[in-house]
Amino acid sequence: MKKDNYECVWKDDFDKSSNLDLNKWEFSVGGNGWGNGELQFYTENRKKNIQIINNQLVIRSIFEKYQNKNFTSAKIISKTSWKYGKIRVRAKLPLAKGTWPAIWMLPASYNGTNWPNCGEIDICEHYGHTIGEFLFSMHSYKYNYFKNNKFHKAINLIDIVNQFNIFEIEWDENYILFKINNETYYSACKSECEYKNNNEWPFDQEFRLIINLAVGGFEAGKYGIDVEKWPQEFIIDYVRIYQKT
Repeated sequence: MKKDNYECVWKDDFDKSSNLDLNKWEFSVGGNGWGNGELQFYTENRKKNIQIINNQLVIRSIFEKYQNKNFTSAKIISKTSWKYGKIRVRAKLPLAKGTWPAIWMLPASYNGTNWPNCGEIDICEHYGHTIGEFLFSMHSYKYNYFKNNKFHKAINLIDIVNQFNIFEIEWDENYILFKINNETYYSACKSECEYKNNNEWPFDQEFRLIINLAVGGFEAGKYGIDVEKWPQEFIIDYVRIYQKT
């Protein structure tokens, strides 16, 4: 069998300045709870919440009064979108109870109202009250968090949770593989769908990458927030996108 060849088509090593490259990223701003009862206000390019330090992107959540919220943080979205390939992020997670770091994707067609029909790919999420449990998910009209989350898996890797790890998906027209440190822990296949249509598998379109640090919410906050451990930091070493040649 011929081995697929990939080339890097987009990357950010966070090594050019102390500021986020706004040619590559944009901010999602606000504090409306984001449909999950989250407690943070996402600020826009505020140094206290996002900064490049020693060639690494630091997203920092602070316990402070801001815009009627008690926490601030940051959420960034790639300006470029991709269809298929390897989406790879090397990062170190915050671990305090109440933290909810996420590396995920929404389609370029997302308009703020068409979720979950549009599709969502959660490359990796982590709740601070279940340290070492990594979550992989995909959402669609038929299979989503509120219905039957068919495409979902949680794995426990407590031994690696304190270090930098490579979170990745390998994605094509037939499957999405979810990986940590080059090892596949979950495989979602289009063939598992009953009808294989867009209601079940809306993943054959361009998606944008999202990285954020949320605080609390219906799941991440259900056992409270360890505010004495704030501020909390989500550190991203690099982002790289590969596609088949």
